[in-house]
Amino acid sequence: MELIECLAGDPTYWEFIGRGKTGELGQRPSFLDEVPDVDDQPRFDSDKLPTEIPDTEDNDDKHQYRNQTNGYMQHDRNTTKSGNKAADVGLQRWNDSPLITGAKLGLYEFVEKILEVYPQSVNLLDAEGKNILQVAIQLGQEKILDTLAWRIAGKNPVLPSRLLYARDEENNTILHYAAEETVKEDEATALQMQHEMQWFEKVQKLVPKDLQYSRNAQEMTAQERFTDKHEKMAKSGKGQLIELGKTCAGLVAAFVFASSFSIPGSSGGETGIFHKVAFKGA
Repeated sequence: MELIECLAGDPTYWEFIGRGKTGELGQRPSFLDEVPDVDDQPRFDSDKLPTEIPDTEDNDDKHQYRNQTNGYMQHDRNTTKSGNKAADVGLQRWNDSPLITGAKLGLYEFVEKILEVYPQSVNLLDAEGKNILQVAIQLGQEKILDTLAWRIAGKNPVLPSRLLYARDEENNTILHYAAEETVKEDEATALQMQHEMQWFEKVQKLVPKDLQYSRNAQEMTAQERFTDKHEKMAKSGKGQLIELGKTCAGLVAAFVFASSFSIPGSSGGETGIFHKVAFKGA
């Protein structure tokens, strides 16, 4: 956490992150007006690599050195070719800022620390142009949403309210994101529908009233989208609850039937009601 606090408090670090993995302007959408020219890629100059392998007695060392050198040269070729999709996958981490990455992974303590030290980081968007609130709601990250909610709509807000008004290319609001299923249909339990409704209502309380009935590009409100996306889940949950009710009803009926023909204490001579005055003979 100390390292996170140190990095989050350094403005040059966020300039570095704002460049994206290629180090070129416009690689990551942002609310920021200007992004300084910072190259964030570790580059290897193949011209400066030694052409001869050091003279070592161990052939394994030579083999290891050759592989390492070839790896550096291949890395340089991959990272310098424009539009090469086969570039080092390790550089994919630069697609999103640490704040967005933490939100996607549900690391709420990580997100809290960054927002505490450098709240301006919410200006950075992910590779698809979504802000941190959109990402958290889309992925169903409840703790991340709680972390953001009181900072946006609390008594002393420290984050901009424009996060609540954000829309994507299809004109979806954050409430439209909450209308999506948070789990796959085949993984849903009988009570999952209840959780989905609670999640939708939780986000609905944050959304400004003038956006609650807003329609997206498909001319659907968030409520209509929720009904459409959860139709199969509702039917599946209803069927599961009916089967569960039948099972419980059978158990209850068996217990009631057995107890109706039994006298309390009949199986134990020292207990029950046989020793009461009403049951004693004259």
